[in-house]
Amino acid sequence: HGEAELASIPLRRLGKAEAMRYFARATQLGATPAMIGAGRGLAYDLVGRPSGAQADYRAALSLREAQLPDDHPLLVNSYGALGTACGRAHRPQEAEGWQRRALALARRVHGNAHEETARRLNNLGVTVLELGQHGEAERLFAEAVAIDRRVFTGPNADAAPRRYNLGALRLRLGQLAWLGGVTLFFITLFFPLQFGREWITLAWALR
Repeated sequence: HGEAELASIPLRRLGKAEAMRYFARATQLGATPAMIGAGRGLAYDLVGRPSGAQADYRAALSLREAQLPDDHPLLVNSYGALGTACGRAHRPQEAEGWQRRALALARRVHGNAHEETARRLNNLGVTVLELGQHGEAERLFAEAVAIDRRVFTGPNADAAPRRYNLGALRLRLGQLAWLGGVTLFFITLFFPLQFGREWITLAWALR
């Protein structure tokens, strides 16, 4: 179990491969996926193995749900991590379900004016945007930015991606509205693919 805890240090400081070595050693010593799943799932995510990340996140979640009260903040993290992993595995509908659970619990645990709630609003916004739900994505991004403006008195690195998401989406929606009356036929044939590609790239860059 100590080896599993040590793996969080290489993951941050020494790199993904070194972290995976510690997790492998922890497994040899008897650590179960449920015990190390949250940390190893993140490592799998970072090395581009979403299926492994999902399996570990689910194992960790099962243990947390069995041991923790149903309003524990760690469950917010588990739901959100599963949502991110499902999104990276190109399963946006499942990702949406997990992100909605993360947001609902964040509101319950932290309220509607907390940075964690803003983070979950943004993550759900990215997910529904990939599903083509532009109006809901804008509403989610806008609420996240409104929370950030109340929480932070000045520039903040964590809040910056949320503001960018809202601005970029509003710009894109404005362009769509303008182009809609001029080049509708062209957009029907070409623009949806280009739009989707841009936002998939943006979504993963900002997570």
